[in-house]
Amino acid sequence: MELALRALSRFEFIPMDETPADSAARLARQHKFSMADAFVFATSQSVRGELWTQDRHFATLPGVKYFRK
Repeated sequence: MELALRALSRFEFIPMDETPADSAARLARQHKFSMADAFVFATSQSVRGELWTQDRHFATLPGVKYFRK
């Protein structure tokens, strides 16, 4: 448990307030994502990050690095 907490403490905490939540809702509707997937993508976009995934429905989106399963 201590190792996991130490590892997690190295990451930036990104609060889920109304701005990313609104963005996630729009993305969910636009791309027919689940809200969980929409939150992941919206958060990645909000920090100008690169989302690495094996989920095919993200494959063609900007800022996504897709790896086939």
